[in-house]
Amino acid sequence: MYYIISLVSCDRGVLCCFSNYEVYKSILGNLMGLSSTTFLDGKKQNIEHIATKVLFGYRENKGKKVKMTVTAGIGYALLALGPSLSLFVSVISKKPFLILTVLSSTLLWLISLIILSAVWRAFLPLKSTTWWPYALLIITSVGFQEGLRVFFWKVYKRLEDMLDAYADRVSKPRLFLTDKMQIALAGGLGHGVAHAVFFCLSLLTPAFGPATFFVDKCSQIPFFLVSAFIALAFVTIHTFSMVIAFNGYAEGNKVDQYFVPVVHFVAGMLTLVNFASGGCVIGIPLLYVMAFLSLIHCGKMVWRRLTEHQIRQGNSL
Repeated sequence: MYYIISLVSCDRGVLCCFSNYEVYKSILGNLMGLSSTTFLDGKKQNIEHIATKVLFGYRENKGKKVKMTVTAGIGYALLALGPSLSLFVSVISKKPFLILTVLSSTLLWLISLIILSAVWRAFLPLKSTTWWPYALLIITSVGFQEGLRVFFWKVYKRLEDMLDAYADRVSKPRLFLTDKMQIALAGGLGHGVAHAVFFCLSLLTPAFGPATFFVDKCSQIPFFLVSAFIALAFVTIHTFSMVIAFNGYAEGNKVDQYFVPVVHFVAGMLTLVNFASGGCVIGIPLLYVMAFLSLIHCGKMVWRRLTEHQIRQGNSL
């Protein structure tokens, strides 16, 4: 059951929340000072005028109409992708090969999500009310994407070897450690953006429409805001997990290699908490704990690598 919430422009300026047409009629009848029967039979034009305002989410202020849902929709999109846009402008956009890495990574992960959705299409919608079919979906999806991450690393490694060989032939320096980390960051950003586009932006079209929506299981927070929060968490996890994974593959560090799929799997399973009544209030903070762990682990790893690299350079002089 979805709930619609909107501001009613009338003399009393009341915030109305209704879940079906009967409740909707009762509320508007009270606003007009009418009984339910009168609401159905009398003053049709005035009632339709107010109903139009409710359905289209307009607030009237001294003759000016402001469509609140457009502002909210833009806000949801910026919440999900605003940090990614900032990272792209401040770091990625300065180097063309990083832009190509983001675009190729985004395309790759979007294709992977489309393949997964096509495979699971045969089993959807899941009719069971238990959580385990969804857990199975998450397990297979995470496993497929982690396998694809290894494939992405191997492709990148071949390109890196080709670039280093070309640099040796033309007597140019090889890729610096910071270049390699930025490439991994760009690949992770592409993964995160693909996730946000697939699971959040594709759902935001109705957010620009009549009103906003709530679901029974999370009546405290609008559905679109929940989607934006979850998308931002996964963008953070995917972006910095790629840096951790690439370092783990390059160094043969088992901790980093296992850290990434474990965090990905736990974050995916935490979304199942949203099936419980009021679960989003618990599930979203826990999801951000995983995002924070990914960010901290990535920061420590980068600091260690840069420090070790600086020490080796100092010893070689």
